[in-house]
Amino acid sequence: VCRNIYQMLLAGTSTFGLAGTPSISSLSHRAVRLRESWGVTCPNVATSHQVDSVYTCGGTEKPRGWSNWLIPGRLMLGQYPHTQPSPPGPTTEEALAHLEMIINEGIDCFICLQAEIPPQDAEAHWPVEGVALRGFSASRFPGYFQRYAPDANRLAAQAGRRTCLAYGHHAIEDLSVPSDVAGR
Repeated sequence: VCRNIYQMLLAGTSTFGLAGTPSISSLSHRAVRLRESWGVTCPNVATSHQVDSVYTCGGTEKPRGWSNWLIPGRLMLGQYPHTQPSPPGPTTEEALAHLEMIINEGIDCFICLQAEIPPQDAEAHWPVEGVALRGFSASRFPGYFQRYAPDANRLAAQAGRRTCLAYGHHAIEDLSVPSDVAGR
């Protein structure tokens, strides 16, 4: 199901009457059409897309949000849902609290578009310490991407989830256009 939603959102076909490289605006319009087709209403769009999960940016007063609902209750989008190289990033405790929150919200499929990291289900490609951000100095991005699938699976089991979580990986090189969109 999650792969079908992903394909519907990115499809520049007559399904949504939009063509070309997806922009935030076009993705928002597509999300509205998906919500309408599923009968999902959003009475207060300004607040219904917010996800109640933040981290403290290294102890500063200004919290940073992890994610937002694109289609409330069905499709969430956001940054990497665990610890990451960017300082000041979330602590391990904040990352685990965020994963637990999205598992409890019913999220059961994670799609990663980051070419910088291996797929979550490719355990052998993940170093124990995590994956550093390549092409940048360690002083600028000192942390690591930590593999979140084991934690997410454990949290789902603890929450009594009977279905397995799914992980998709559709790598897009940072600051580039995917080849299937570029050729349109």
